[in-house]
Parts: sequence; C-alpha cells; structure tokens
Amino acid sequence: MENREIPATETESQEIYETIREKKRDSNIITEPEKIIYIIKEYIGDKDNYLINCFPLVSFKITAYEQNGEILLSPTSQHKIEGEFTLYVTFKKHIELKCEFIEYVDGKIKAQVLEARIAKEGRKTKRIDVRAHEVFGNRFLISKNKIDLNPMSYSVSNRVIFGDVERTISAKYPGIKILDMDPMNDSLEKKFLKKYNQGWIVENVHDPESYSPSDPEMLNLSSTPGFEVAKTVQKFKSGGTKSWICRPLRYTNIAGQNFPIGYFVIKSNDRHYTLEDYNNLEEEELKIIERIKDANTVLVDVKEQVQNIGANGLMIEVSDKEFQDYILNRTDLSFDLLFKYQAGLRFYSQITHIKRKSNEKLLVGMTFHGVVYSGSGGNKNKKILQDSLSYLAKQGAPVV
Repeated sequence: MENREIPATETESQEIYETIREKKRDSNIITEPEKIIYIIKEYIGDKDNYLINCFPLVSFKITAYEQNGEILLSPTSQHKIEGEFTLYVTFKKHIELKCEFIEYVDGKIKAQVLEARIAKEGRKTKRIDVRAHEVFGNRFLISKNKIDLNPMSYSVSNRVIFGDVERTISAKYPGIKILDMDPMNDSLEKKFLKKYNQGWIVENVHDPESYSPSDPEMLNLSSTPGFEVAKTVQKFKSGGTKSWICRPLRYTNIAGQNFPIGYFVIKSNDRHYTLEDYNNLEEEELKIIERIKDANTVLVDVKEQVQNIGANGLMIEVSDKEFQDYILNRTDLSFDLLFKYQAGLRFYSQITHIKRKSNEKLLVGMTFHGVVYSGSGGNKNKKILQDSLSYLAKQGAPVV
C-alpha cells in the first residue's frame, strides 16, 4: 500500500487557533486501549469527528481501528496533520480523542489514540453553524476596568460609592464606615483582613468571651497572633465603645480569587450589634459590588459576526481592538443578539473560552444566563430565539 502525505492546497483555509482561555469540562479520562476501542465501536461509530480548535470545521471518520488503540482516519477535506491532535464528537455527551499522528497511508491518516475524555454531564443543546451576515452581536456592555488582588492605586469611583452608601445606611447602622484597602491605611482592621480574609463581630466589647465567636467563618480574635484582648477591652472601655463589627467587602476576579476590596467597620457607642446585623450587611455588600460594576461599564457599539449559536450559547468573532482589550480580562457581558431582519434580543452572557486566530481576531465562546430586557417579556424572547434557530436549521445550516 503506497504511503503518501496529504499536501496543503492553495484553497485550504483551515487553521488551528491559539487557546487563550478555556473552561475545562469535568470529564472521565480513559487511557486503556481496549476501553478506548470499545468507546469508538459502541458510541462514535461512523459519526464525524471534528478537529478541535480548528475553523472552518475539519472532520474525519474513523474507518478502521486496532485493539492497541491505533485508528485509521478518512479526512473529509485536505488538512495537514502532524504531531499530537485532538478530535471531538458530541451527541448525548462530549467525547474527545487525544491522538498522535503516525503516518499517511494511501490518503488516510494513521494515528494512535492516547486517551479518551468523556464529559460527565450531557450536552444541553447542539450548535448551528451560521453563514456570514445572518446573525450578529451588537452594543456590548462590558466592564472597562479590572479589579486586581493587589492594586497599587484605588479607584476614585469606588471611594465615591463607598461614601454614598455609607451616608445612606448610617441611620440604620450608626457609626458605620466603609473603607478601601489603601496601602497607606495601617489600621488593625485592614491588617487582619488582608492576612486572614475573615471578618468579625464583638457584640459586647467589655466581655472577653465575645472575642471568640462560635462561627468558624469568622475570625477568633482571642487566638489571633498579635491581638491583645485585655488591652483592647481596656481601650474600648475608656472610649465608650459598646460593640465592634468588621466585615470584608469581597470581590471575585477572573482567576476565581476572592479577596477584600474594602470593608465595613462599626465601633458603636450607643448599641450592641448582633450576628444578625453582621449578616444583614451582606445585602449592602452585594449592592456595592453591583454599583462598582455599573460605574465601570462601557458601551462598545460595534457589530460582530456570530460563528455558531444554540439555545444556551454562541461563539462570536471579535475584530474590534477596543472590545478585544476589554474582553480578554472579563468573565461576563451583556449584548444585543441580532438575527437578520429582526429586532435585537438582549442577553447577559458569561465567557467560557477565548481563542485567537492568525489574523489576531478573537473567537469568544459564551453561555446565555438570561434575557436582560424585552418589550414583550423574557419567555417570548426565548421563544423568538428558538424559532430563529429552527429557521436556520431548516434553511440548511449545519448542526454540530
């Protein structure tokens, strides 16, 4: 049998993209060759297997396999394969085959399957490949500033928001202060929050037992190095303080790090605060975080092409440089989804993966997390989305 390599052609337009960010699926990993072949035989069969991170789609069919995990692939288009590559197929569950190229055999690709990955959760919906000028994203609302774990300077807008909220809730919480984690601030509260990322409440500052809460999520001041209970009790007695609260105002960044960007502190001279008061501050914390996000939101009024779409998400190509700068450091956004000849549907979405093409454009995968607004109601807008997807499928758009 003649061995030959499949040459790349001048008309070949496929390329492998650089993965910048990707949400990993929770999968079962199989490496035993006999189990891999069983999966191929019983589940994959003659289904199309697509080359991962490649667009336009390149598919292969498995035409033969050996018990040692070697397979023979028949390509549906000319695309050069070398080294390690990954194929995927999705029906009830997403399956990936990590392979290593061996050789070309009479126009087919011989490869060794190194491992199979089977998603633990079934796929909710399939995606429809969209032709150019059919579906767009438009009017993107996204945060323009990044909140870091250890910023060197602090946002003026954050301080304005802290001060505004402080004035609003001071009647309910007399003596409350909302402060940021300014490096110039050397208070004990900031020092302990930065070190332990836990708040505390002392309901009665004159009772040393109040410094040792039963809640493990709160800082036990009695056993905290560098904190002297007796000295603090005496200080509060002389100052007339009755109750003491310190609660962190936490933010979760793109890396999943949860850290304080500020904190509530109350040293009350006229009442004894309780754990219920401490917990009620969570509502104010959430409001502040939302206001910070709103204050940092920018409208990017561009139209970007949707590449594929399903009932639960889409992939969009982002060419605008300003939008790219924002999206690389964000986890969520809102935008108008535009089908041809229809009014926009506004969705709130979370970013699941970002890939970069050779022309520097980004491919951004998102999952829908709700309709932000609609003139006729969210349920009707979801039906419009479903009807639009059904129309595209009926017009012959590939479903993958």
